[in-house]
Amino acid sequence: MLQDEFLDGDLEANRAVLWTKRLSPIPRGHFGYLASYDSQPVGFAFAFGEHDAQWGTQVDNLHVLQDFRSKGIGSMLLASVAAQAVDTHGHLGVYLWVYEQNLAARKYYEGLGAVAVERAVITPPGGGKVSEWRYTWRSAAALLSALRRGA
Repeated sequence: MLQDEFLDGDLEANRAVLWTKRLSPIPRGHFGYLASYDSQPVGFAFAFGEHDAQWGTQVDNLHVLQDFRSKGIGSMLLASVAAQAVDTHGHLGVYLWVYEQNLAARKYYEGLGAVAVERAVITPPGGGKVSEWRYTWRSAAALLSALRRGA
């Protein structure tokens, strides 16, 4: 989904610039969680609370290292985000964008009751064009409930 030239480049420096900008200082209402195993980070989630008047809190990042996928870590991270959104922005929904080609993620979110409401063509990091979908939950509580049910 991302261009090889970008992936072959200095990703650490690229992401360091992005995250330094995002977290220095962290804007009010934004929050994130880090999952670790044996004192090593294995995944993280980051959200922009109350990001959009119509759609609510945006889950901007949800990533788990390949070797740790299918162990429930992503669901725990997403549940942490949903719980925080309930506590701080409970009157709003939750949404995220998913690359169109990421069929596994799209199926997972749909299984949690998310609805695909909008398709956009964007320029991802490194250039090019990709399609992505906005998936929404009517409320953070609905997402948290679906995660707790193990949908």
